[in-house]
Amino acid sequence: MDTTDPKSPLLPSPDFPAIAGHLLAGTIALGIAYIDRSGTVRFCNPACQELLRPGGEPITGQKLAAVLSPSQWQIAQPFVEAALSGTAVSFELETEDEPQPRCLQVSYLPDVGNGQQPAGFLSLVQDVTLRRQVETKLQESEATLRAVFASAAQGIVAVDRTGVIQFHNQMAETIFGYEGAALDGRPIEDLLPAAKAADHARLRQDYFSRPRNRAMGQGTELAARRRDGSEFPVEVSLSYVKRDNQQEPLAIAFVSDISRRRQLEQERNSFFHLAADLNCIAGLDGYFKQINQSFHRVLGWSDEEILTQRFTELAHPDDVVLVERALQQLAAGQPVVQLVIRYRSKDGGYRWLAWTAPPPAAGQLVANGVFTSLR
Repeated sequence: MDTTDPKSPLLPSPDFPAIAGHLLAGTIALGIAYIDRSGTVRFCNPACQELLRPGGEPITGQKLAAVLSPSQWQIAQPFVEAALSGTAVSFELETEDEPQPRCLQVSYLPDVGNGQQPAGFLSLVQDVTLRRQVETKLQESEATLRAVFASAAQGIVAVDRTGVIQFHNQMAETIFGYEGAALDGRPIEDLLPAAKAADHARLRQDYFSRPRNRAMGQGTELAARRRDGSEFPVEVSLSYVKRDNQQEPLAIAFVSDISRRRQLEQERNSFFHLAADLNCIAGLDGYFKQINQSFHRVLGWSDEEILTQRFTELAHPDDVVLVERALQQLAAGQPVVQLVIRYRSKDGGYRWLAWTAPPPAAGQLVANGVFTSLR
């Protein structure tokens, strides 16, 4: 894991706090936090605080490794490293609450825009204790399950081998827009995009030939269809239950509407592209790999003109040595903090910019950077 000095100013652009304020509102039930490359929790909403440290010391400003227990950190650390290398990951953690531990589903979404080098990652935390409790009962009794399903916060749908819905809970009606209308007796393919229905019938037969607990669509995008025909992204887990006095089991689908999560991802990506500062992905070879629209607004050059020449060529002659020295710092694993340099604009003049960039991760040849226009 990156060991960048936590005192370095690694916060995103000035647009970030305004957007984060919306994301971290206390009305959001999903736990949300932002962790920078040093492993420090920079933002945390009340739901995340309650899930990770209920009634305890605020976790904002602390290292994630210190927020989690040693056993939790042992589980989370490889996923943190994966997120900081640019890979979105999801895993589960068990809390150490007494007398009843809770099960948390945790997702890490790298803050990379379309670049290669994350500045940190967004952490989404959800309590899935009830789901796990249900799964432990799946081998017991269909009647017991119906009672448990009724109060579940996730949509739950039970399907037989022919694809007919045998029972469901109230949340499934809400998610799929069937309030006041029967879902029981409908084919499960009614809840899928038409283009996916035929293929799903084949997958369903494959599942019933070998029932097991598993997540659906790992590494792919899953979509569902509401009663009005609109489609939305979902996350689905599968399990099964042996039916009372019947040989064939039922497949149980746990469905979560992740439309809100997708919205968060889009807003995260907008941090890079819509920021007032000049955000970039800079290569240690001296070339920009990605820039946002503020480069064109401030300097006047087109994207192609900036990306096809070394950025030392745009620096004032007296500042070239400073830029080269900064590249050496990054290559050595040291951050660049508020380096003031002059960059040539297309009109022939120079703009004063302050460059800040954390070092790239081990083995990486690019680093995130922010140029702030000073005058």
